[in-house]
Amino acid sequence: MAEGEQPRARQRTRSRTETIEESLLKNATWMTASYELADASALKALAVGQANPEQQIRALMWIMQTACLARDWAYRPGANDGDTNIGLGRQFVAHQIQHLISLPIGAMRRNEPRADPHDPTT
Repeated sequence: MAEGEQPRARQRTRSRTETIEESLLKNATWMTASYELADASALKALAVGQANPEQQIRALMWIMQTACLARDWAYRPGANDGDTNIGLGRQFVAHQIQHLISLPIGAMRRNEPRADPHDPTT
């Protein structure tokens, strides 16, 4: 991956030879999220505190876009709402992560008397 390049979200479209049932099963929210070797390597490096900047970005993008379905439609057709509810739960995690990423940390530190010491990089 080139410097500054973001990993692309994997397409979740049905091929012409795939049946509707196969497509629904492949896109079921309760199935393990798809991943590549680079995704697993990035997450492993992140977990032990040794991820380089590209791995950090790739790990977060995989968590948000693939594992949490942040760019997907949560609704899944069917007789029961179980798949939709799982999809909504996964998206809830993405919303929580996005909320923390977008917090104005510098302003919060100025207003919180017991905050961590000021970090000039934020």
